[in-house]
Amino acid sequence: MMKKLALLLTLILSGCSLIEKTSFRAPSSTGSSCFQKVGIFHSELSRDELEGRVLALRENLGVRNLLIDQNARVFDRASQVAVPNSEGEYDLIEIYGRPVKQDGQFYINFKESPDDLILSRYPVELLKEKYIENFSYEFNRGDFILMPSVSKSVTLDSYYTPWKIMDIEGDKINIRHRKGKKRVVSWGEIFDHNFFLTNDEQNLVQSFFSNGGKGELFYYEPRVENELSYRGLYIYVEDLPDFERMGEDFDFVFNDHRSYKKSKELLDKDLSLFWTTNQKGFYGFHANANSHYNQALIVERTKYAKKATITLTPNADTATIIHEQRHFEDNVTKAINETMSKTSAILHEKDLFDEEFYLILHKFLLEQRAYSTEFRFVDEATFDDKQMKLFKGPGFEMELGESSYYGIKRQHSSDVFRSLYFAGLNQKLKDFDPDVAKALVLEFSKACIDHELTRCSDLFRKYLE
Repeated sequence: MMKKLALLLTLILSGCSLIEKTSFRAPSSTGSSCFQKVGIFHSELSRDELEGRVLALRENLGVRNLLIDQNARVFDRASQVAVPNSEGEYDLIEIYGRPVKQDGQFYINFKESPDDLILSRYPVELLKEKYIENFSYEFNRGDFILMPSVSKSVTLDSYYTPWKIMDIEGDKINIRHRKGKKRVVSWGEIFDHNFFLTNDEQNLVQSFFSNGGKGELFYYEPRVENELSYRGLYIYVEDLPDFERMGEDFDFVFNDHRSYKKSKELLDKDLSLFWTTNQKGFYGFHANANSHYNQALIVERTKYAKKATITLTPNADTATIIHEQRHFEDNVTKAINETMSKTSAILHEKDLFDEEFYLILHKFLLEQRAYSTEFRFVDEATFDDKQMKLFKGPGFEMELGESSYYGIKRQHSSDVFRSLYFAGLNQKLKDFDPDVAKALVLEFSKACIDHELTRCSDLFRKYLE
């Protein structure tokens, strides 16, 4: 992966600026070093309709960098490849998602100019011809690559297995599966299934498997816009990497023994553990077996079927794992079912049942219990300030000792809980008669876990006095 960094440095030192190189243009008939417009447009919607849709989504989702492809799929991040041009320099291409199949041929989605809203397309085979030499420089013996579980050709199959590069002889690359199976593949075959991965995804694959981790991989394509952040590569974790083999640069869930131990505990439970570098802004999340998200992940994969999942991102820490584990355990024990039933009965008796309120309350109770458990850990744990942790906030990063890190994380989590979950429920309670609101609060407070930052009797005091 160091070769990729060297190649990007070459881009900086080349005659074209990085701003100019963030767009990809096809070779012109005049032989210009810059790439001209491809002109491939296959869509059932007009350009105006596509632009209108993505502008509306930018507004509704609050994500300003959204782009849309010709199939009306929405993207918020890209992978990058460096392609040599006719002047001996490089064009840096931003590729969005995996290849798209159109009329029997595969295309990439790419951003042609900085102001574009609609992604352009370029044939994968033509990209491969231009990029394959540089692509091969990115890998060394001992690196891991992805190959599809069931196919040897370009495919939109979602499931992959990791293979280790054992030897490189020109265009013959000897690879080995962890179960001992060996294959000889070409750079073209490796390109087909790896070129669209982001740098973060490639680094995760190398770090996880080179340090002894075991698992399989799949690529998730969102089915609705509000799952946009889910798109990307996931590792289904069968066994964790060896803690003693991981260096300080292993930027993922457990860079300390406590987080590693808690991650190990998850593998002993009846759930599926996933790692991903996607989910920007998230620490981790739990999904029930019957959730829309979970069903989309487990389709055709019986080993994931009928299991809840916990997904962890590089932002995750011990508090994250404890938080998500509480969600899992509450789902198994049906911890809030009785409270939700009694609350529903009160609303129906008064002919006031409101499905929106019911769903808001359900989410509030689950999060109140999870945040309370997380805060209790932070308050009671003994931290080592020699252990540095990176806190990532909106637009900034800070490296802090453990106690400072968890102190800031505690306040941040408290703000999230109050603004997202408490505020919404409190607003809905104002719609009810005071006596009804008091009866509801008395009932659902029974399911709350007591903690100074989330104590229901404090949060809803005005309804109880």
